[in-house]
Amino acid sequence: MSSATALPTGIAGRALAIGLTLAVLGVLWIGVAAPLVSWYGERARALADRRMLALRMQVVADELPELQHRAEAAVSNAPTVLDGATDAIASAHLQELVQAMAGQAGAVISSMETLPVENGGGYHRLALRVTLDATWPRLTALLQATQTAAPQLLISDLHVASTRLGSQATAVPLNANITVIAFRLDNGAASP
Repeated sequence: MSSATALPTGIAGRALAIGLTLAVLGVLWIGVAAPLVSWYGERARALADRRMLALRMQVVADELPELQHRAEAAVSNAPTVLDGATDAIASAHLQELVQAMAGQAGAVISSMETLPVENGGGYHRLALRVTLDATWPRLTALLQATQTAAPQLLISDLHVASTRLGSQATAVPLNANITVIAFRLDNGAASP
């Protein structure tokens, strides 16, 4: 054998063998072990996330009977629909209710328009388009009052505009247009 093709021996051979072994181990680490370790870590995090989600869902599921009981009690104690033998009577009741809430909140109603009644699903949808003037705190007080009103009221199409600029944001007069929605049972339909 010629010396050009012979492998080194001694310390140089050992160093070359150790270097090649480390290179092969490095390639195996980069190509095989590192992706497996990364995949294992991702799966462990996903499993931990699923366990936390399962715990949260169990807490919610345990609270469900109590929440259902409270909801049933709230529904049975508070009227959810307007009283009235006709849509006109129920609309008048809705107007009185909105005027009383606006008065308590300190808002001034400049106009109130009854919108056409929509029928469906055993209910009549009654709506009022209300234009009012109030400061921001009074407007929010009115909106909060509609959320706790009995019967239940919904707010739609809220548009707020400032009538002038002021130095204090809470004292600036606002002009607001809102649609207040309530429902009345259809007396001719069976109760849902």
